[in-house]
Amino acid sequence: MKAQESEVLENIRKKIATDGSDSQTTESSLASLSPKELLSSESAEEKARKSQTTQKVQQEIEKLRQTLGQRKVVKELPKEVETA
Repeated sequence: MKAQESEVLENIRKKIATDGSDSQTTESSLASLSPKELLSSESAEEKARKSQTTQKVQQEIEKLRQTLGQRKVVKELPKEVETA
């Protein structure tokens, strides 16, 4: 998390430096950045990792649903169980 924040700040500094020294340009460039844009600066590797994690979670959820579905099936009990 801290590394991501540092990267975001560094990107902002670079953007400010490339916009020129005009203060109005700097203010407008900062105002045009939304928090979502600042936080969405994830690397492609991080996005791929999150995608894989999401897929694995979805697979586990599906397995659990199938197991639960099998549990809901009512099975006939043997006569020995009823007489006991």
